[in-house]
Amino acid sequence: MLKLFRKIIVSLFATALTVCALWAAGLIWYSALIFTAAPQAMEQKVDALIVLTGGQNRIVEGVRLLDDKNAEKLFISGVHQGIRVETLTGPNPPCCITLGYEAGNTNENALESARWAADENISSVRLITSDYHMPRAHLEFKHHMHKDAQILKHPVKAGKHSLFSEQFMTLVFEEYHKYLATWIRLHVSPPEEEAS
Repeated sequence: MLKLFRKIIVSLFATALTVCALWAAGLIWYSALIFTAAPQAMEQKVDALIVLTGGQNRIVEGVRLLDDKNAEKLFISGVHQGIRVETLTGPNPPCCITLGYEAGNTNENALESARWAADENISSVRLITSDYHMPRAHLEFKHHMHKDAQILKHPVKAGKHSLFSEQFMTLVFEEYHKYLATWIRLHVSPPEEEAS
């Protein structure tokens, strides 16, 4: 009986060590992913740009890319009710900007954007959000967008990160756990809604 008990304890300890090692390795991978994040295939034009509100310089970057003819349409998801295009872009906004008012979180951003993309027959998008937010946002978009849709990542630097600064590590720590929770939800739960 004592031997069995020891075996169980050793097994539990080994499992706990393995889980901790995987968690730590994942945190290091996630930190490097954010720190080295860069826009994909800048030479490639897409059907539409999609900006997720909530971070510094995201909308500015989306409008800049629209002005540079990177795409012909820009969708801004997660806009507060009552906000108009001019409020976000300034007077004389460029053509073809659509605002989405339904989303209140990243999952809803992806659903709202997927519906808009389906309605507009969009098959390729450039997803614009903060660097720390991109991995989780991309997970949600891959899940909700049409399976053949191309999603180019366009992370916007949220600030001048120092890899080992307290601010950066706190941000990474929080986002890493949100990313894990999202991954588990999307791989365990059935799809909430699919874009047609």
